[in-house]
Amino acid sequence: MKFSLIHLPFYFGLFIALLGMLFKIQHWPGGYNLLYLGLLLQAIFIILILTEIFTSKKADSRTKLIWGLPNLVIPIISVCFMPMLVLPVIIFASGIRYLSRGRKHFIVTKRDLQQSDFDSI
Repeated sequence: MKFSLIHLPFYFGLFIALLGMLFKIQHWPGGYNLLYLGLLLQAIFIILILTEIFTSKKADSRTKLIWGLPNLVIPIISVCFMPMLVLPVIIFASGIRYLSRGRKHFIVTKRDLQQSDFDSI
């Protein structure tokens, strides 16, 4: 798996959210702030994923819907119905799944663009 800019908010936000959870468990000051900052970075990651999915020229509409809906609905449901400590775990699971398996369905490589011409479209 190649490292790209979409990995930065994911891993950095995950680290900050986990650090905030540990601070919150120990009742240290700043735990809530770190947790919210980490979740904000995770929200930026989700927005980046959704824009990458829905602006893809490689995937059809069914694939976009199958990958986009869980990345949109699951974090919203978990914020509403689950405690704040479970949200980073859910975002981590969906983010790792997308980065390891799903991203190849949406990213068009330079080789694909060079090989496409009028006859192959």
